[in-house]
Amino acid sequence: MSDADSERMDSLDGWVAGKRDAFDDSESHKLRFIVEWNETQTKFAVTCHNRTLQRRGDASGSCAGLFSGAQLSDADAACRQLERYFGAAVDACGRKIVLDALFSVTAADEREYFENLQEFKCKAMRDEMTRAKDTLRAQLQTHPSADGLQRLMKIYEEEDEAYRALVSVATQFYQNLLQPFRDMRENARSTRRRC
Repeated sequence: MSDADSERMDSLDGWVAGKRDAFDDSESHKLRFIVEWNETQTKFAVTCHNRTLQRRGDASGSCAGLFSGAQLSDADAACRQLERYFGAAVDACGRKIVLDALFSVTAADEREYFENLQEFKCKAMRDEMTRAKDTLRAQLQTHPSADGLQRLMKIYEEEDEAYRALVSVATQFYQNLLQPFRDMRENARSTRRRC
């Protein structure tokens, strides 16, 4: 396999960074959605009651919001369909995802679920660089155990390969760190050319 093929396989381009426990809903919650058409606001009024929290006496067990929609000829049937849809969404995606999507998702809430892709790439490259450094250190520590010239030559070859791998990973890592600055410079050049 060529270096270009292996580089493409390890590439993180196109990946979406998601936290491992984003869909974790370890505690079972019984949710009840009520959807009604609000004539005054001409929006759907969606209320969600968390029956599990209400039974425990937690007053924060309900959420409500207004959602716009096209004027419907049969509003009651559409409301019942939305109630079933939200219930199915909780079963498919989890309680926290649906509630956060419907009711007040802030930038801080969004950051709780998703990592920045640039940070994710940097973390993955740092881990790869650490593995390459450890491999090189292990190769360097095998020198004293060489029992002959042929074994020492083999160790040198393995050491050279580990060093090339470290240089390659480090170069990719630092190129990745410099990319935002290159992008800003290119944007400045293109803006200056237009003026």
